[in-house]
Amino acid sequence: MSDRNSPTIVVPVEAPASDQWSAAWADFRTTWTQRRIWSLTAIISVGNKYRRTVLGPWWITLTTLMFVFGLSILRIGISGGGLREAVPYVGIGFIVFFLISGGVTSGSNVYVGAGTALSTSRQPYSTYVARSVATQVIDFAHEAIVILVLVLVFAIPFTLMWGWSVVGVLLIVLSSIGVGLWLGPLVARFRDLGPFVSAIMRLAFFLTPIFWSVDEVESNGVGWIAWINPFTYQLLAVRDPILGMSHPSAPVSPMLMSAIIAFVSLVLGVVVFARTRARIPYWVSG
Repeated sequence: MSDRNSPTIVVPVEAPASDQWSAAWADFRTTWTQRRIWSLTAIISVGNKYRRTVLGPWWITLTTLMFVFGLSILRIGISGGGLREAVPYVGIGFIVFFLISGGVTSGSNVYVGAGTALSTSRQPYSTYVARSVATQVIDFAHEAIVILVLVLVFAIPFTLMWGWSVVGVLLIVLSSIGVGLWLGPLVARFRDLGPFVSAIMRLAFFLTPIFWSVDEVESNGVGWIAWINPFTYQLLAVRDPILGMSHPSAPVSPMLMSAIIAFVSLVLGVVVFARTRARIPYWVSG
């Protein structure tokens, strides 16, 4: 084993489990100490996507507004009501789901997308996950401005319950870190999982109550469609406190389920990452 003070501890694939765990924890520690580096890299990455454009990253905000308006019209066509009810409901739901979906899809491709950098760079492997999640958070920050606009335009009253929405967002971010740590290595090993995850997230967009409501499907006797979807709980944990809504019919409190999802995702991520870390460069370059 190399010196523990080096940026990345390298252990052979056949090394004992104890060495693998030591290397994984050293990887996490180094990623934390280098947080300024990968945070800045994430900011630069977002800026590069919109290089030579007039609005730059604000295109994220504008695109979100266009989607929100279109989905709101769709909700009115399906469920009735007016823009005053539909736009905040759909807008917050769409933005939160974008954060959830971005964490899953980017996490699944975090190592495949790194390519040969994994073999040639001495960065801790968990840094790629941290940078990916940081990029999603920056994108979400631009989209969150839309939520502020909706609050002002539609005069949504501020309450202390909004603090729970912040907690809900933090739980989604923690869950995304876990997803990158366990799904990233699995997709690097089994490449067919990547397209499968993308297909699942497209389907989840329609199976998550973004532009339809849980009450509507429950009134039709198919409420299970919403409650078997883990993304439903994460979305409601953020949207409900802002809009003053509640779902007493939920099998588990959305906030509690979001915390469980984040905890399970992180634990699973640490375990899978520790067990597969030494193999990731071979899977990516192979």
